[in-house]
Amino acid sequence: MAEKVVKQYDDEKRGVLFRNENPRSEKSPSYTGHIKIDGRWWRLAGWTQKSGAGDTYLSLSASVPTDEQLAKLEEKSTIPF
Repeated sequence: MAEKVVKQYDDEKRGVLFRNENPRSEKSPSYTGHIKIDGRWWRLAGWTQKSGAGDTYLSLSASVPTDEQLAKLEEKSTIPF
């Protein structure tokens, strides 16, 4: 019987943003997520904004994740897809 080959997922320089369904205040980000760059995880936050011309855009901020957030990200990155 053939052995199943699991392809390793390369998450380097890839990230995700999810809509913040439960904002704590008006200043809470519209989206939150994470990205991995040069082997280091970063927490992402995004706010939906409107320019003076009326165009909608996403303003982003990156920060170092807490130890708890980092543990969850490392756990998820080891799950084979």
